[in-house]
Amino acid sequence: MNAVSMSVVLGDGCSAKMWTDSWPSVGPLCFFALDLFAAMSRAGKRRTIKDAMFQHRWAREVVGELTTQVLCQYLRV
Repeated sequence: MNAVSMSVVLGDGCSAKMWTDSWPSVGPLCFFALDLFAAMSRAGKRRTIKDAMFQHRWAREVVGELTTQVLCQYLRV
């Protein structure tokens, strides 16, 4: 078995997209939390990490139905 090591330098988060760029170990969050991504506002789906994390903006952009799946995925993210 081979061990693999990887590190990612995020920088200031101005160019990385929160939902569509790949995160280590989970890939893009839009695939990791599919129902939550579907419940996000259109603007929220396009946010950079910097914009999304500012005052937890990403959490306030959930505009769709709060199903059990959406809430569970919200907690995972």
